Amino acid sequence: MANPSNRILVSAASAWEITTKARLGKLPGAADVAADVAACVASQGFPHIEDVALVSHDQAFDEFDVRRLW
Repeated sequence: MANPSNRILVSAASAWEITTKARLGKLPGAADVAADVAACVASQGFPHIEDVALVSHDQAFDEFDVRRLW
């Protein structure tokens, strides 16, 4: 992550996990992040990237409008 030539992607699932765990009290100190995950991600310099393929062998994802690799 420290290498500036790496492209960092943040999953929507990560945002969901952070907000859910903060709401349940299982992630102490994350209330500020949970309140605005998008702003926190942007403040770290991670770009807003869409249309990224999901890497999974699980064919259940084929029922959704996502690109799946593997």
